[in-house]
Amino acid sequence: MFDSFDLAWQYFKKHGLGLGLFFMLLCLFIAVLNYLCFPQEFWAKYEEVVLSGDLNKITILQPYIEEAANKTWIVNIVQFLLMMGVFNIANSIVSNTYKGILADFRLTFLQYLKLLEVICIVLLVVMFSSYLSILLSLSLLIMLQFAVPHLIDHKDDSPILALKASIMVVMANPGKVVALDLLCILVLIIGVICLFVGIYFAFILALFAYLIAYKNFTVSNLSEK
Repeated sequence: MFDSFDLAWQYFKKHGLGLGLFFMLLCLFIAVLNYLCFPQEFWAKYEEVVLSGDLNKITILQPYIEEAANKTWIVNIVQFLLMMGVFNIANSIVSNTYKGILADFRLTFLQYLKLLEVICIVLLVVMFSSYLSILLSLSLLIMLQFAVPHLIDHKDDSPILALKASIMVVMANPGKVVALDLLCILVLIIGVICLFVGIYFAFILALFAYLIAYKNFTVSNLSEK
């Protein structure tokens, strides 16, 4: 598992700064869009609630949140498109097929559609299972987490096939997958500690390691067969 992070560090030294700054700009763009979805009166009320420290006053924000919900779904779609673009760039880098940020940022409409479908399925499964058990919900999230990188790598596969492939990878490498997730979380925590700005670059490093480990898992599964 540490080998994945060692290799990820090599890619990070070459591409991490540029991709990290690009990712930070995208996050700032999304933050601005979210800010614009709410009226100025909301932010004045929000500041009042935060300064008072009285969580009971948060109910005064509810009407504004409900009104903004009609706009924020557009921001969510934009956020999905941008994040999948970053994911595809990182995958191109660790696959040694990198052509450039703008060249690898774009996906086809069908790819976006499949990725959106698989993410919606995972979210629904995790959400409904959480009513039964948090542990069950977390387990299902771990089992289905590689569906997105599978679709990025195998563009012609269906979302259902991607979900099945993810389950097979996790079942073949349960300990290593959990260790990978914990190490990625640790990297992100360190990024937050580094004046918070480090989270953007920590995310890129963790993403590189995550994708490299996934590719190693799939290669290992094929060799065993």
